[in-house]
Amino acid sequence: MPRILFTSLFNQRQWLFWLLLIVLLIPFWPILLGKFYAIGDMRDVYIPLELFYQQESRAGHIPAWNPDVAWGYPVLAGGQIGFYYPPLLLGRLLLPISIYLPVIVIAHVIALGAGMFFLLRKVFALPPLAAAFGTIAFALSASVWQHTTHLNIFLAVTWLPWQIVVMHMLATKKKLVSRDLILPIIVLALPVLIGQFQIPILIAALSSIYFIYQKFTASTGISGIRTVALIGVGAVLLTAAQLLPTAELFQFSSRNSSQGFNIERANQYSYPIYHLPAVVFPRFYGNDDSYWGRRLEIEQGFYIGVIPLLIAIWALWKTRRDATYRFWRYVVIISFLLALGSLSPFRLIGIEPSLWVFSAPSRWLIFTSLALSIFAAVGFSKNLKELRTFLVWAAASIGIVVVIYNIALYVLSIKPEGIFTVLQQLLPSSIFAEQSSYYVEKIAGLVSSAQASSASFASPYTWLALIPLVAAPFLVRHKQALLVISVIELTIIAATTTPTQAWNTILEPPATVQALPASIQTQQARIYSIREGGDTGAIFTDSDSRADRQARELQRQLLVPMAHTQFGISGIEWPASLDIQAHEVALAQLRGEAGYSIADTTLAEELNIGAVLVPIAIDEMTTDPQHTVNGVAIHELQSRPRAIAEDGSAVKYIPVAPDHVRLQGDSQNGTAVIVKDTWYPGWVARVNQETIPILPGERFFRSIQLPAGQTTVEMTYRPLSVYAGLVASLATLTLLVFLLIPKRKT
Repeated sequence: MPRILFTSLFNQRQWLFWLLLIVLLIPFWPILLGKFYAIGDMRDVYIPLELFYQQESRAGHIPAWNPDVAWGYPVLAGGQIGFYYPPLLLGRLLLPISIYLPVIVIAHVIALGAGMFFLLRKVFALPPLAAAFGTIAFALSASVWQHTTHLNIFLAVTWLPWQIVVMHMLATKKKLVSRDLILPIIVLALPVLIGQFQIPILIAALSSIYFIYQKFTASTGISGIRTVALIGVGAVLLTAAQLLPTAELFQFSSRNSSQGFNIERANQYSYPIYHLPAVVFPRFYGNDDSYWGRRLEIEQGFYIGVIPLLIAIWALWKTRRDATYRFWRYVVIISFLLALGSLSPFRLIGIEPSLWVFSAPSRWLIFTSLALSIFAAVGFSKNLKELRTFLVWAAASIGIVVVIYNIALYVLSIKPEGIFTVLQQLLPSSIFAEQSSYYVEKIAGLVSSAQASSASFASPYTWLALIPLVAAPFLVRHKQALLVISVIELTIIAATTTPTQAWNTILEPPATVQALPASIQTQQARIYSIREGGDTGAIFTDSDSRADRQARELQRQLLVPMAHTQFGISGIEWPASLDIQAHEVALAQLRGEAGYSIADTTLAEELNIGAVLVPIAIDEMTTDPQHTVNGVAIHELQSRPRAIAEDGSAVKYIPVAPDHVRLQGDSQNGTAVIVKDTWYPGWVARVNQETIPILPGERFFRSIQLPAGQTTVEMTYRPLSVYAGLVASLATLTLLVFLLIPKRKT
C-alpha cells in the first residue's frame, strides 16, 4: 500500500504538482514564523485599511469614510484595497488579520502558479515539464514578488493568466450564447474589486486584445470586438459598487487633468535603461539598506531567472517565423517600450504610455515578464542541444563583463575622484561648479554600495547567477536539472526580497501614541509627521537615504500616514494614489519648498494640527518638544478647535462613528460653524430631523448654519454613489446567476 501511494503521488505528471506547490510555498517561510511584509505601502496603507474595513464590517457598516486620514477621506472610493473583493470580505468577517491576510497572499500565489501552468498547457499545449518551467519563472519573477508590499497589485496579477485562459477558450468557441460571457465577465471584474485600477485595467486590456487578435486570425474580428464590448459592459456593471464612488472622487483629485495633473508625475516611475543588468543580477543595485539604483526599486524588476531568461531569448529567435507566437513577441517588445515611460518611442507619436491617471509606466514590465516566461517554457519544450552554443556564448560574455566590472570597482574604490574628473570633462561645467567634494563623496558612496551588490564578487547573489550560467551549457540534455537549478535560484531571490516584521510589532501601538497631547487622544486635533524625504528623484539613489531596519522602526514611531489610523489617531495625509486636490494645495503651503516640514505654524494650527512628530536628528522647530520618545520629538501646537463658531460661541465636536459626527452648540442668534473635516458629496446634516445644508467652507472644510439656542446637529455620510453602485452590482450579479440557471425543456 505505501508503495502504491508513493507511486500515485509521484508519477511523471503529479510530481510536478507537488514540486510547484512546495516551491511556491518556500518563500513564505517568514509567514510561518509569525511575520509579514509590513513595510512601505503594506504598512502605511493596506494593513491600516484592512483593520478599518474589518472593524466596520463586523459592526455591519459599509466603510465608506475614514475621518482619521486626510482631514477625512472616502477610503472606499480611493480603491487602494477593495472592500468588496470576496476573499478579503470573507476573511475580515471570520478571522483575525494576522491569519486571513497571510492565508490570502499564499493562496493567491498558488492560484497564480496554477493559472500559469494551465495557460501553458491549455493555450500552448506544452508538455508538463516545460509548463512547470514557465510557471516557476513567472510566479517567482521580480515583477510579482517585488510587489509584495503592493498588496492590490500582488493579488490582481493572480488573475492575469486566468483571464487569458478564459478568453482563449471563448475565442475557440464557434457559436457563443449569453451564458458563455458569464465567466469572462467575472474574471475581468474580480481584479477591479481588489482595488488600484491600473493593473486590473491593463490585464483586462491585454486579455481582451488577445481575444480580438484570435478572432481576427479566424476572420471574425468584428464579432470579437462586439463580444469584448459586451464583456466590458458586464464587468463595469458588476463592479459599479467600486467604480461609481471612485469616479466621483476622481472629479476632486489632482489625478484629473482638469485639476492640473502633469506628465512628469505620471512618468516618475519610468523604467531606466541602466537597470537592465538586474535582469541577470536581480540585486545588482542592492536591496533594503544597500539599494543605490533608481527609486522605487520594486517598480523596476522583471527578473525571471538566468536560465529561463536565456532560454526565452533563444526561443524568441527560434520561433521568429512561427505565427503561433507572434502575439506574444509583440507583447515582449511593446510592453517593454511602454515601460520606458518618458523615454518611450510611443511618446513620439503622442501616445501616453503610463495610464496617466495612475502613473508608474514600469508596471508594464509585468507583461514583459509574462511573455518572457511563456517563451522560456516554449524554448524548454524544444531540443535544447541546439541551445548549447548560445549558452556558452552568453556565459562567456557575462563572465567577461563581470570581471571588468569588478576590476573597475576596485580601481574606483582606491581613487573615486578619477571618475569625477572624467565626468567633469564629458558634462557641462555648470553641473559641477563649486561642488567637487559633493560629487567625489557621492561617487565614493555609489562605489561602496556597488561593492556590496551583485555583480560584485563579494556578493553571494553574484554567484547565484554565475553558477547557473556556467552549469547550463553542460546540462542541456538534462531538463530536470535545469529546472531544479532555476527553482533554487528563483526561490532564494523571492525568499529574501522583502523585509518582514512580527505581527505583534505591527499591531501594537508605538510608544509615541501614549505621549501625544490630549487633543490628539480625544480626536479633537490631528498629527503631522515630518520625515526625511531622501533623494528619490536622483539617477542613482544615495544608499544612506534608504530605509533600513532602524529607519523603518523610526517611521513606525513617527506614526507616518496612514499607519496612525489603526490606533485611532487622526492625521492630514492620504499616502496613496487618488488624492483630493484641495488637500494637496494645503499641504504644499504647509510644507513650503523644503519638502516634509512646517513652513507656517499658524497655518498648521488653522488646519487643526495639534501635534508635530519629528525625528530628533532633524528637529529644527524652535520650541522645545513636549516629549521625546524613541528618537521622536513631539511638539504640541495650539490648534483651532475641530468645530468653531463664527460668533465665538462654544461648539462641542463629538465623533460618534467614522461616518457620524455630533455637534452640540448654544448660540443666541444662530451662527455659521466651520467643521475642520473635509467637505465632500454625501454628507448630510440634520437638526430635529430637519435637513440643513452643508456647504464648502474655508479651504476644503464643511460649513453649516447653526440655529439659535441649544442645538444638536447630527452629521452623517450617506453617499449616493456608494448605494447606487451597490444596487447596480447586486442587480448585475442577480442577472448573471439567473443566466446560469438551466432552462427547462418544454
